[in-house]
Amino acid sequence: MECSIIMKSGARKGDECAAKAYYKIDGEPVCGKHYHKLYDGDITQEIVVAESLRTKKALGRILQGQIDKKKFARRVSPRYHTGQWQLSDFSHNFIKSGFSCKHDCAYCYIKPMNKRFGRDPEVVDMEDVMETTDNKTDWPTNGNGRMCFFPSSHDIFEENMEDYVDECLKIIGDGHEIMYVSKPHLEATDLFIELWPEDLRDKIHPYITITSDDIKQLKIFEPNCADFEERVRCLRHLYKAGFTTNVMIEPYLSDPMSFIPKIKKYVNGVIMIGPLNYGGAILSGFPKKKQKKLRAYLDDLYSDERVMKLYEKTKDDDTILYKKKFIQRMLKLVH
Repeated sequence: MECSIIMKSGARKGDECAAKAYYKIDGEPVCGKHYHKLYDGDITQEIVVAESLRTKKALGRILQGQIDKKKFARRVSPRYHTGQWQLSDFSHNFIKSGFSCKHDCAYCYIKPMNKRFGRDPEVVDMEDVMETTDNKTDWPTNGNGRMCFFPSSHDIFEENMEDYVDECLKIIGDGHEIMYVSKPHLEATDLFIELWPEDLRDKIHPYITITSDDIKQLKIFEPNCADFEERVRCLRHLYKAGFTTNVMIEPYLSDPMSFIPKIKKYVNGVIMIGPLNYGGAILSGFPKKKQKKLRAYLDDLYSDERVMKLYEKTKDDDTILYKKKFIQRMLKLVH
């Protein structure tokens, strides 16, 4: 099945969507806003990547003054306009709600939620907080296939990898595919490769999260995660095992161009770049003196000049794409 992007000057007659952009699948124009209701999961990943690339190209035209910024959302990216800018259609987790992932990343969105609702965030024994589905499901079991982001609020470790693979196979058995985003440890990755059925490698899309090659920043923001070298080894093992490998650089904690050349040879999919939202909720967990230093560091890392420089270095590489927040950040630079 072939997927490409075409542009229309106006909506098709009788179409409920007035979006100007369409997908062309096997030669048949499909409204971008409603493609996910019409086609199965076999093309979900391909469409998302194609749209991300198209949006990146459109961003370049905006920066060159060829497209009006105000027309960007409606005319260039209908999913951006409707808020459907995701890499998946639904998510699934099997760590009980209220427990934090033991990686304890400083920027984890679950941590402020636990604090807000008065939850106990400590994880002592992974088996005590596991909540597999057994005979029940919390994902669609009929209709077209979808991309499932699993897990979305915790990571996967060696001790729960067998349960993870079993859960994935249930989801795939109901016609869906898996988006697997992880800051992996080598033991867990090797076990995953051993357990995963060879004939289902095209049903899971691994994204290895690599945020920096700076040991100091990783210890500050991701204290219990694997270091840069171990994550690269995990990426390499997945690549050599025949999986389609992707990298998620979100959030980036140092200049991505310092480590992208070191990982690119093991990526046969895409590299997604996204910024860090370093508001008060994230930095509040550090001592006040350290908060000031971290804010100064992040203000420099995400300054207009450095963000633009990162864009200039990556704009011509079609394997490097941008998450929505990075697009929004760039659009703020357009007056």
